[in-house]
Amino acid sequence: MDSEDRFYATLFLGFGAALMWCSRDLQTQDALFGALLVTFFLSGVSRIVSAVAVGWPNQLFVLLGALELALPPLFWSWHRFTPRQ
Repeated sequence: MDSEDRFYATLFLGFGAALMWCSRDLQTQDALFGALLVTFFLSGVSRIVSAVAVGWPNQLFVLLGALELALPPLFWSWHRFTPRQ
């Protein structure tokens, strides 16, 4: 389990860094930003699939799944309705 946790911590760090990097220039990184948000959203969908297949996880993971489903559409809408410079 330790190896698994370290792997995912590193993966999430890289994902967050990529999201922050592309959000600095959304006009040129629009496609990458969208792809990262879709990936984030699909991670929430995978939690639902897991819950249906094997049962509901700990409350913390239910909260994380809810964030993974709610934040990407929110960020995408915010990005789309923010005036361009």
